[in-house]
Amino acid sequence: MTPGARIQATIEILDELLGGDRPVDRFLTGWFRRRRYAGSKDRRGIRDQVFFVLRHYHQLHWWCGDAKSSRALVFAASVFAGNNSSSAIAEFCSGGRYCPDPLSEAEVASLAALDGKSVTSGDQPDAVRHNLELWLFAKAQASLGSSVHEELAVLSEKAPVDLRVNTLKAGREVATIALGKAEIDVAPTELSPLGLRMKEQRSLDTASAYRDGWVEIQDEGSQLVALLCDVHPGMRVLDLCAGAGGKSLALAAFMQNQGDLNLCDIDADRLKPAGARLRRAGVTIAKLRPLKAKNDPWLAGQAGGFDRVLVDAPCTGSGAWRRNPVARLQLTEERLDALCATQRHLLTQAASLVKPGGKLIYATCSILADENDAVVEDFLAKVQGFDVCPIADVWRDLIGGECPSEGRFLHLTPYKNGTDGFFVAVFERKT
Repeated sequence: MTPGARIQATIEILDELLGGDRPVDRFLTGWFRRRRYAGSKDRRGIRDQVFFVLRHYHQLHWWCGDAKSSRALVFAASVFAGNNSSSAIAEFCSGGRYCPDPLSEAEVASLAALDGKSVTSGDQPDAVRHNLELWLFAKAQASLGSSVHEELAVLSEKAPVDLRVNTLKAGREVATIALGKAEIDVAPTELSPLGLRMKEQRSLDTASAYRDGWVEIQDEGSQLVALLCDVHPGMRVLDLCAGAGGKSLALAAFMQNQGDLNLCDIDADRLKPAGARLRRAGVTIAKLRPLKAKNDPWLAGQAGGFDRVLVDAPCTGSGAWRRNPVARLQLTEERLDALCATQRHLLTQAASLVKPGGKLIYATCSILADENDAVVEDFLAKVQGFDVCPIADVWRDLIGGECPSEGRFLHLTPYKNGTDGFFVAVFERKT
């Protein structure tokens, strides 16, 4: 593809992506699959440009003024990212096949004014500088306090790639050696005893350790959520919002393939990939159970039936904005309110499924207090018979050492902990 064709492709992708609600990685995978002519260099260049626009969306809007089209944003991003000067962009926009239409005089002048400047300016309001709507910046500020600027700055950066070692098949040292043979350099994660962090992003497709299920891609924070569930062989465990099964894979390994592990989700399509992942990992105790949205008959018959119930609740995903920056642009106040209502419902529903003496674990991949502390405090005020397990005690017993978070619940953030943003609350049922 020519440089002009890559620019035009980026414009078309953003037009379609910003008009929907799909995660950016999933969208790009499908887009490139339908366009086999795009080589690896083309895919990498287009992907980088798309992510730059999404991570700096409001800043680019601020620079572009009234010209807020995807075309204007991509041109500005190309200058700020250091890929092209304004004069080079003018050459690429020839109007030829697959290339953008020629620049207007106004576009030429606007782009020339950006040469030599940085996408971040001291004149930008805080919300613009952190690429959030004003209402969402206020939510982040209330949730993150004095570290809001540092936290949001990191959430605009590129995320690392972490792997979890599948202890059903290998140990961390053995997996490290196997990955090294595939020229994939990794280092142990700081908090998770099962994690490996890639020193640079590389495709795992050629690594036998990945193909054979020795390692799974999983953020260190997500690994810690699974560890804090405190599952053991022989237990009956429910992952109520299992999705593609990432945390369930870890739970099965901790259970040493002994017991009963149930993966549930009301979205059967999200649950489908879990089957292949479980087989590759060598998991034999898992059952996939798509649920009806209301009054599912199987779930209704499971009251008080589980030693552990994990509610990895649907959320804004604000803790993973580094990986899916379009999510912050798709989020509305109404959507946040609806998610919080769903979270409260799920936590209350899950409580009835826990055995006396069993544990209920509530987790989100969110940095927003509305989805975290506010939800669990509401639960504690309305549901009787559950005690909070102080997270420092749980951490010491299961992982060892000092807990990286203060208070009764676990708060992990990219800035403070180097993980995705996660919240975990652990409760024990007394009656």
